Amino acid sequence: MALVGEAPGQWEVVNKKGFTGPAGKLLDTLLKLAGIEREKVTISNILKCQPEKNKLPAELSLAIACCSEILERDLEGISTVIGLGNIPLLALTRQTFITKRRGSIYEIANGRVFIGTLHPAALLRSAFVKGEDETKVLPKEVVVADLKRAKEVDEGWNWR
Repeated sequence: MALVGEAPGQWEVVNKKGFTGPAGKLLDTLLKLAGIEREKVTISNILKCQPEKNKLPAELSLAIACCSEILERDLEGISTVIGLGNIPLLALTRQTFITKRRGSIYEIANGRVFIGTLHPAALLRSAFVKGEDETKVLPKEVVVADLKRAKEVDEGWNWR
């Protein structure tokens, strides 16, 4: 399996490792709750460089295309891709609106399976994670369910 995010952030640039900042710590917790060992998954990003001021480039499609060969090498031998956020969903499925499509399963290039879910950084910005609205399903529970689904697919569950 592979986890694919949007782009490296400041923590990832400093540590030279994906998902090492606050979002990475939350991701570690979510993976553990889903029964996925972080050490056994590949971690990559759609964009390979930290965008200026952490803002997506104006020519996003060009940036995605420029990084696609590196991403393809990163995903070599991978059968299940978990996309974290909108940009992996867009880049790998040409779909948009991760909040509507999270948990959906897509067949993508090279026979891989793609399952998108919310990005941990989005959860950190969410009022739900801070417990301000106890009446709704917490997004972290939704992400754990998506991760569990991806694990089942990777282990051979026939999703078709």
